Order: sequence, then structure tokens, then C-alpha cells
Amino acid sequence: MAVPKQKQLSREEIHALRGSLKRKPGEKPLAEWMADLNREEKELEEAKFLHMTRAGLLPVTRNSRQLRSKSKSTG
Repeated sequence: MAVPKQKQLSREEIHALRGSLKRKPGEKPLAEWMADLNREEKELEEAKFLHMTRAGLLPVTRNSRQLRSKSKSTG
């Protein structure tokens, strides 16, 4: 099955769409939301890396040793 081509949006169409998606009352601003999302993603990646290193699935490097000692001291 062929994938349909996506239509390119013009500058005017993009400008017309601006502001059409509203945040709910009490929601965080986009910058705060993205900062939280990035922090959560980084924590998940570090936890996954540490788990794989401890399980012997990844070689231990100098950086992984620093992460391991950091995680032991914090939690």
C-alpha cells in the first residue's frame, strides 16, 4: 500500500493555525512542560543504562562507573 504524500503547509496556513490549540486552565507553560519531559527522559535513559551495565550487557567504562557511584550515593 502506497503512503500518500504529505501536503506542504504554506507560511500563511501555518500562521492561520497559530493559537488554535489552547492549553487547559492550570496547565504548565510549554517551556516548563518540555523541561520536565526532558528531565524524565534523561532519568529513564540513565536508569536503563545502569541496569544494562550491572546485568553485564554493556561494558563498564569510566563514564558508567561515575554514573554507578552517583546512583549509589543518591539512592
